[in-house]
Amino acid sequence: MEEFLLYLVRVSAGTAAFYLFYLLFFSKLKQFRFNRIYLLSSFLFSPLIPLITITITRPATAWFVLLRAATEAMLPTAEAAKEKISLSLIFLVLYETGVVLCLGRLIKGHLRVWQISRHSWPMVSEGIDYFVTPEDVHPFTFFRRIVVPEESTHHHYFPMILRHEKIHADSRYTTDILLSEILFLFQWFNPFAWLMKKAIKNNLEYLIDEEVTRKDDPQAYQLALVALAGKKGMASFLNALNGNNLKTRIIMMKKKTENKNRVIRKLMVLPLTALLITGLSAYDYKILPAAENGFSLSGQ
Repeated sequence: MEEFLLYLVRVSAGTAAFYLFYLLFFSKLKQFRFNRIYLLSSFLFSPLIPLITITITRPATAWFVLLRAATEAMLPTAEAAKEKISLSLIFLVLYETGVVLCLGRLIKGHLRVWQISRHSWPMVSEGIDYFVTPEDVHPFTFFRRIVVPEESTHHHYFPMILRHEKIHADSRYTTDILLSEILFLFQWFNPFAWLMKKAIKNNLEYLIDEEVTRKDDPQAYQLALVALAGKKGMASFLNALNGNNLKTRIIMMKKKTENKNRVIRKLMVLPLTALLITGLSAYDYKILPAAENGFSLSGQ
């Protein structure tokens, strides 16, 4: 039980380090494809690092034998051990409760998507298949299925909305979102996990914005974002064309591409990963028997 709680602490530390590194070196750069790989990979790698075991073999020495004897003499009493287990159990119950609540929220979102999709009807425009719903919600994409509110289909910006969602569908960005939601379940208590999940979703929106504005007028596209700012969201795991973080998205669209130190920053991921593996992995210390090293307590 205590080992599992310690594992969660190490996972949280890894996620925090990866996110802070992204915030400092990558978040302001227009390298959205690289950021997509970095964010999802680091979120996935954080729970794996503490599972790595580094074995260190050392010869037995008189100092080690004395230290081991002193450690055994300082073992906690039965009452102290019982109190420690009770506290660990409380933390474990709270953790599992949070996992269940977050999972329930995710399932509720899926059911909501299924309900809206079930009451929508298929349409085709510019060779793009999509579904129309009478509900006043954000346009959204769930894997290959594009759903848009009926009211939006009458606006002049509708073709841009459709192209936006088509890119989402073709690039399978829903997979990134769902994977980040699943990874988030196991460290819901970690504020950096919330930030990582949000960064993954926002970066996908930046990536789509960049793709759309290559063909469409950026100013017209920004007005389309503003027009959709007041609509209701569907579910946290869905990618949607919406007005959330609208100011940041517009700034990103206007930002110029910077190549200065870009390669160096990417290469810095390697020493960061090595440092985390060294600091967060489990260590297995093996002490060679005294006979194998010509050592004995009697000095013979």
